[in-house]
Amino acid sequence: MSNFLIDFSKRHAKTFLTFLVQPLVRIGIHPIVLTLLALVCGLVALYFFSNKALFIFFGGIHLLFDMLDGSLARALHKTSPLGTFLDSLSDRLIEGLLLILAPVTTALTFFAFGLFFIQLILFFFTKTMFYARTLLFLFFVFGLFTPGVVVALLFYSVGIIFQLFYLVRRRNI
Repeated sequence: MSNFLIDFSKRHAKTFLTFLVQPLVRIGIHPIVLTLLALVCGLVALYFFSNKALFIFFGGIHLLFDMLDGSLARALHKTSPLGTFLDSLSDRLIEGLLLILAPVTTALTFFAFGLFFIQLILFFFTKTMFYARTLLFLFFVFGLFTPGVVVALLFYSVGIIFQLFYLVRRRNI
């Protein structure tokens, strides 16, 4: 099972990504370096969570670098299990911390983080997951914390349903 949104965006963004990746190829930046820079920028954005301008700046760089690291790896023929693992770890770490930092009720935080965690566990069996990190960033930029976490909850709920459906279907085959 694949993630429809990721597959769709990869198909339609390939030309744009190629344009952005070419300077990085010429410079010779290793994809894992870009992944680590994305992680650092994401953590810095979270550090500046209460400073909207810096949160937007570093969050935007985080999302840009995260978008480019895989394309750079493919362009350089340097895809690796380590790079894939670090990219996914970075994404989920930032997403989990965004949920924890959201100024919403404690119950909503625990519920959202609980579903996020359940989806992470099911990921190890299904290799599929519905991501909400980018949506959380977008909602939080506009100060829409509760709606952002609720939308993330909906994504996680649908993701868990798909993961469970996948597991049940796989057992019947």
